[in-house]
Amino acid sequence: MKRPSFTFYIVFFSFLIYTERLQDFFGVVAVSLVIAFFLRRVIFERLLQKSTPANAAVLVTGCSSGFGHAFALRLVRRGFMVFAGVRRAEDGAALQAARPADDAARRLLVPLLLDVSSAADVEAAAATIEARLRVEGRTLYALVNNAGVHVPGPIETTSLDAVRAAFDVNVF
Repeated sequence: MKRPSFTFYIVFFSFLIYTERLQDFFGVVAVSLVIAFFLRRVIFERLLQKSTPANAAVLVTGCSSGFGHAFALRLVRRGFMVFAGVRRAEDGAALQAARPADDAARRLLVPLLLDVSSAADVEAAAATIEARLRVEGRTLYALVNNAGVHVPGPIETTSLDAVRAAFDVNVF
């Protein structure tokens, strides 16, 4: 049986998003599924199917849990040096504990305390990454901007501060 095309998914999920009664529930689910499908196709099928460059490094934000956590570990197993952005030191320790136990994996996974909405954190992470890349003789191959927050409810009833905080993380 032939798999449905990507256009079918977009049309189907767009219909669900614009259905008034189902917007809150299915809107979030539909957008999440479209994004997940796109990420799977672009990242897993294109980036990871190619041979891993010997000196490649990747910055992945939002590695505390979920997709970012799993993706960072998968990249390490594929031989990439991974700068894994986490918001808390405990999340970085959990990520290190989940990595493969060999010495190469310990050197390849670098957790960074990184709140993408904080300019100071972003500048500090950039300086750390630049210094580490210089020492390791590597180049930054990709950025996977996975960090994100969800603000539930209709935007009309959400406080301006909550919307600003979500935009700071998800958009800017």
